[in-house]
Amino acid sequence: MKAHFDTHHSQMKMNVMSLLQNKNDNEMVIFVSKDYENLVTFNCGATVQKLNNGIRIKDISFHPSDENLLAALDMKKNLLISENKGETWKKILDNVEEFTFAKYSDEAYMAKKERIFALRNIKDSRDNRTVRELIYSDDYFKRWEVALKNVEFFKLTDCCVYAKVENQMMKVADAFGNFYYFFDLEIENSNHEKFKTFNIVENGVTFQTFATMEHEYETYTANFLMKANWFGTDFKILFDFLVCDQFMTLCDVMPIRSLHGVMLANRYKKEYVTFSENVPKSKRKNMDQIRRLNNIDDYKMTFISFDFGITWNRLKPPALDEKKRPFRCGEDCHLNLHLFSSYKDYNTPSSSEHMPGLVIATGNVGNYLVTDKNDGDVGLFVSTNGGLTWKMVKRGNYIFEVLDNGSLLVIADRNYKEKYLEYSFDAGNTWHKIKFADNPLKVLSLTTKSSHELQKLIIDVANPRGYKSKSRVVSLDFSNLHERRCQHDKDNLEMSDYEEFIPHVADEDNCFLGQEMVIYRKKPDRECFNKEKFSMSEIKKLCPCKAADYHCDFGFIHDQKSGKCVFDQQMFENRTTKREKVHSAYLYLDNYLNPPKHCHNNYFVTTGYRKNFGNLCN
Repeated sequence: MKAHFDTHHSQMKMNVMSLLQNKNDNEMVIFVSKDYENLVTFNCGATVQKLNNGIRIKDISFHPSDENLLAALDMKKNLLISENKGETWKKILDNVEEFTFAKYSDEAYMAKKERIFALRNIKDSRDNRTVRELIYSDDYFKRWEVALKNVEFFKLTDCCVYAKVENQMMKVADAFGNFYYFFDLEIENSNHEKFKTFNIVENGVTFQTFATMEHEYETYTANFLMKANWFGTDFKILFDFLVCDQFMTLCDVMPIRSLHGVMLANRYKKEYVTFSENVPKSKRKNMDQIRRLNNIDDYKMTFISFDFGITWNRLKPPALDEKKRPFRCGEDCHLNLHLFSSYKDYNTPSSSEHMPGLVIATGNVGNYLVTDKNDGDVGLFVSTNGGLTWKMVKRGNYIFEVLDNGSLLVIADRNYKEKYLEYSFDAGNTWHKIKFADNPLKVLSLTTKSSHELQKLIIDVANPRGYKSKSRVVSLDFSNLHERRCQHDKDNLEMSDYEEFIPHVADEDNCFLGQEMVIYRKKPDRECFNKEKFSMSEIKKLCPCKAADYHCDFGFIHDQKSGKCVFDQQMFENRTTKREKVHSAYLYLDNYLNPPKHCHNNYFVTTGYRKNFGNLCN
């Protein structure tokens, strides 16, 4: 690629900020430059050319399912569309602040493939001020409809569109409909009017909406982790005081890719962020000052859920450290991990969909999460059962990456210059060194394909001459370590390179999401390359349903006295206007509570309970 750049673009000085890959055509990659004169390759870099002859465009987006379709904003806030992979563009709308394609997927079959949303600036004729309208179109803005006016920001999921209107509560509407009927978003047990921000948590599960919201109280600001009902509308607070970065955008909620249903999250200890009259009035609205006064960053705790966020518990710590010595941290001893908010100083946990149950993360054993990256308690922890139990495999702060469909772990010391990387084929039980440089270099990052299926690694290192010099990139290929590919023999598991893995929670019945399931995965001690996209699982039996397998159905609430789900009469009475009745969720509830006008056979009535998402118990 370097030779091609030198030959054909010798006069071009380009600062590449990011790479955008077309997921429907993996060989097409756009090089986004700092000055937005972008380049594109259609053959993985064999040849490179300017995107649309160098027209300056930004905020480029590929269509979710059409490989030829792209949209982008130019420097004058015009929305552009291309139907031939960026070869030519045409303007379809002006004064656009932001845009997004509908979240079309195979599961979200009701979504229209042509639907696109935009937040557009217009002049208010009454006072001549600029306001924003949320608009949508199903023919790329040959025609469009105004969904909502005076919108500050909007968020989109597979099922719903959420919007914040000036001086009003958060609004929500069905994202599939031909017309939008927005109504106030309900959040259980919260004073909604004081919420400031709203972010969708990407958890990789269609129609399961998780979100975070920032709430400004009189004396402090806090974030909440919430989960929507199965309509994606009304939210329940899972826990409060969620850890987020200083900009309140990156919050510590992370799904484990290797095992659906498992999620990690960090929260602050409540007692240290609940302030009252002891905080001076002059400082009550200054979150940074309050954080310093109370040192709440010293009181972070990690929680795990095995049921898509229904229940949460602290992480169980390993009994021994990397040298087989017992941990000593008193009665309140737990494992705490660094998640998204620590990305500058620590790696976020990594896992692979092709190695079920494997998770590698940085953290410490103790009461709270250690935030000093040079602290001697920081170490590398590995779980092979989806976070149920953990072991400490290294002491120190490491950059790490997962290769070969999850069977190969590669690490580099974050704090020191090295000539060697370390790798493990057995989930961190044993480590080997491999030389990647003649002189010690500071490793900045380790990168492979997002699916973790390759044996090739890109190492980004700092230049020893200082930050003003160009950085270096080193390529490392592990494919010559051995040649054998793993083989599976279901009839002889001792000879097979794969083993049975039964995901389960702390219960004794080996049930996970209402089923006893066996997944075959590579044995940690076998030196062979894991087959690409190897995935074999079978359900041995469905487990008997328990109370924990259910939650209250839409329109019902949990009664503290009886412990049962009872009809929420107050909620239904509050939704009496025709505008809100049109929403499909309330039509559904109305039909389930009353017999149909014309019944020729059977009709169903809700019991007030609904199985948790993904649960198969019977």
